[in-house]
Amino acid sequence: MTDHFENHFQQNKVAYLLYLIFISGIVGLSSFQLYQYNKSSYRELSTTIVNLREGPGITYDIKGQIEGENPYRILSQENNWYYVLLDNNEIGWIPTWLADNQDIDATDFIATTLKDEMNIYEDNTDDATILMTTDKNEKYQILHQADGWTQIQLAGEIGWVKQSEIDITPGTIAYEGDTTITEEEQSTYDEFLTDYDFTVTATADGVNIRSEADKDSDILAKGALNEQFAYLGQENEYYHVRSVDGTEGYIVNWLSDSDSTAMADAAKAAESTSSLAGRTIVLDPGHGGTDPGAVTDGLYEKEVTLQSALTVKKRLEAAGVNVIMTRDDDSDVLLSDIPYIANQANADLMISFHYDAIETTGASGTTVYHYGDNSIPVAQAIQGQLMEQSALESNGVKFGDFQVIRDLSGEGVLIELGYMSTPSDVAVFSQEGYWNQVADSIYNALTIYYQ
Repeated sequence: MTDHFENHFQQNKVAYLLYLIFISGIVGLSSFQLYQYNKSSYRELSTTIVNLREGPGITYDIKGQIEGENPYRILSQENNWYYVLLDNNEIGWIPTWLADNQDIDATDFIATTLKDEMNIYEDNTDDATILMTTDKNEKYQILHQADGWTQIQLAGEIGWVKQSEIDITPGTIAYEGDTTITEEEQSTYDEFLTDYDFTVTATADGVNIRSEADKDSDILAKGALNEQFAYLGQENEYYHVRSVDGTEGYIVNWLSDSDSTAMADAAKAAESTSSLAGRTIVLDPGHGGTDPGAVTDGLYEKEVTLQSALTVKKRLEAAGVNVIMTRDDDSDVLLSDIPYIANQANADLMISFHYDAIETTGASGTTVYHYGDNSIPVAQAIQGQLMEQSALESNGVKFGDFQVIRDLSGEGVLIELGYMSTPSDVAVFSQEGYWNQVADSIYNALTIYYQ
């Protein structure tokens, strides 16, 4: 029997060998296809870092972070959240708009309420007037975010809700109010505005017109969407306006648009008498070297702060300013060294450049921080020009307890020039045109400031 099988094998060994090769090929191909399938079912982030959460919403606890080079597989989707499996077998939820890097404007977000009988306030404080209460799962268009509060569009009204009581997702809600301006109304506007150089137009319905440039001041009237006002000036983050009926007050810049060039015109007029030339100004591009700062979609904060500062340096040096940089390349700079450099140089001013980032997406705009009261006037001058020149909205002037300005013996400001956490801001401030706007704003401000 053994001899028979040996003879059979010898006679057919070529066929057996071919069969073995065929079977091995099938197994190998199947394994390769399975590998390719598993590989193709994994994705990588189009942004650099995303928080991995316990559930599908920003109110759920953060389990960890996914970095751009960490592959993940989508297991399911709930609303605008992916339930994902990482290659280390960890699971959790990430927002689709960050995973997919959707091109979203800062105002293209919806607030969904998370509880019944939720209060909507007139202002962003707990003791503000309650405009109404709303039920769970109601949706509102987001207009602005600030200090843990979110401003939303109501029917003919503007309200504020606590950020902890809403879920934020991309999207827009068509406003149902009648915002059409008739030919007769436009004719009235045109006749009224003839006596003024510039116009401010409301971009939301029910915008508060206040008695002073302060959110705690009295509300004199409400502005309708697309209502046009005469521009009288600006103060802090407010436009000073006059309406057709003669009401004079203040309207926030993030709920309005202006065609004013008044601030730039004032700087032009002040050039001949300015003492800016010969001044010593220290420019600090925030972060650098091993400290990237905030990161999004492969863009490092340290890169855009350097580009911004170098553009400002060029503008100021052309005006005769002695500019000192705390760094002019991708190098590490100790925080304590930044005010030291300015103090040792007896600098007239130190400006530190940064780009903001917060947990949620949708916050937008520039903020100018001061520490000492002696720096408030120059902070206001810079903020005013940024509000007019910059493509991003202004969040005003605020106190900031930052070491780089706290330890100064002279004047200094720290400027947040946009939000790394908001794609629409990134799309603006990653362009050379924006850095030129910043440079023009700072040059204009200092031209007027140093008289």
